[in-house]
Order: sequence, then C-alpha cells, then structure tokens
Amino acid sequence: MMGSRAGGPSITLSERHVRVGSETVPYRVAGEGEPVVMMHGLGGSSRCWAWTVPALARRYRVYLVDLPGFGTLRRLHRQFELRSASAWLEEWMRAAGVGRAHLVGHSMGAFISTQLATTVPALVDRLVLVSAAGVPTGRSILGCLRRIPAGWRHRVPGAWRLVVPDAMLTRPSVVWRTARELLAQDVGPTLQAVRAPTLVIWGADDPLVPAACAEVFRRGIPDSRVLLLRRAGHMPMLTRVDEFNRALLAFLGGEPVGD
Repeated sequence: MMGSRAGGPSITLSERHVRVGSETVPYRVAGEGEPVVMMHGLGGSSRCWAWTVPALARRYRVYLVDLPGFGTLRRLHRQFELRSASAWLEEWMRAAGVGRAHLVGHSMGAFISTQLATTVPALVDRLVLVSAAGVPTGRSILGCLRRIPAGWRHRVPGAWRLVVPDAMLTRPSVVWRTARELLAQDVGPTLQAVRAPTLVIWGADDPLVPAACAEVFRRGIPDSRVLLLRRAGHMPMLTRVDEFNRALLAFLGGEPVGD
C-alpha cells in the first residue's frame, strides 16, 4: 500500500519478480493504462515517488523498480555500474514485459533514462527528466555534500521518511564512486539523439545541480520544454507535490507544459 500526504487517497502496489541476468529482481506495479516507468536518483530508491504514484496510478500503469545497489536491491551494490545502468534498465523492462513506456527519472535516474532514450528510442514514449544529472557544473563531491542541507530548506513534513532511510542504508562506497562518475559526465553531445517528447522539471533553488543546467537539455533535445518550480530544491516531487503531479499528468496526457 502506498499512501499520499495527509491521509489522502492510497494506492495498492502489487509486488512481482523477474530474472535480470542471474538475479531475481522485485518490482512493484500500480494502476492500469499506458505504462510509466519511474527511476530514482543516487542514494535513493523508488520510495521517492511515493507522493506521485497515487496521482499517476489513476490513469496509468506505474512501474517502480530499484537499481542494483539501492533500496530493495542494495545487496547488489557490487554489480552497479553507471556505464551499464541503462542496459540493465532495458533488460529489466523487457523481462517485465513493460514494452514501450513513458520514462520519469530523477537526478541519476534521469541521466540513465536519457541514455536509454538515446540508445533504444523505440522503448521510450514520453520522457520526463527531474533535476537531471549529467551536466558538468565544476563542483566537487565534497562541494555537493556541503550543499545537501540547503536542499531541505523547502522541506515538506514527512518527506524525510522517504529519503533518509535509503540514504543511510546505501553503501557509501557506491555513492562516492557513482557521484564521482556522474560529475564527470556530459550528456550534451548525445541529446540530439533523443526522439521522445521531453519535459525537463527543475527546482529553481536546487542546491546540488543548478537550475541553469536545464537549459542544456532544452537546447539539446528536440521538442523539449522546461518547467522551473519555485521554492523547490533537488527533489521537487517531494517539495512541490501538487504542482509537480499536475504538470506530470498534463504532460503525459499530451498537453503543453513549461516553456
């Protein structure tokens, strides 16, 4: 069961399992309709979408899966490699029988979703990139870590329960190694290959990845639009919940969102 904020409507998630490579991978599904796959960021898990799934599942079939090394798959920390993460996602989508789907990714998950959209465009219908990683900022890992507390300036009561446990349980070695790799990435040269209609959502006060990075995606991806959410940090789906959910539903439904 996954509930929304303040005792709002809840949604029932059914757990399923498929084989990806040599491992059994659990994932959860809710709702009916066109498939939507949601990808979490570094140090998190699919729990970060807890306040979005109830809204989406009324119209769509929502798929939640944790990447190896994170959340329910933290035991597979030795298997996670950023360079092969999009191939892992593709293999999981095929094993789960998802088919062509809308992809919604946050931070590292947005980077991975972008990679899949460029390498296997037939699998991606619409693409939503939330506070996407993969744009050079000149910041160091320690510099990013120092900015994390500022990200809670716009916190919503209860949001910490969705992110802090996962962050505490993720292997520090995985976070450190992957963060270093992400900071070295530059998705700019590959963005022209994205063929999916794309919405880029960013918190205007993102302390980790500056909102100015959204322009890299707007300029690089054909048929893309940007929505900046005021008074939102790196996780706008947890700080501007209602506005985020309305924008996501409108975009997936084919309406123009953002600029």
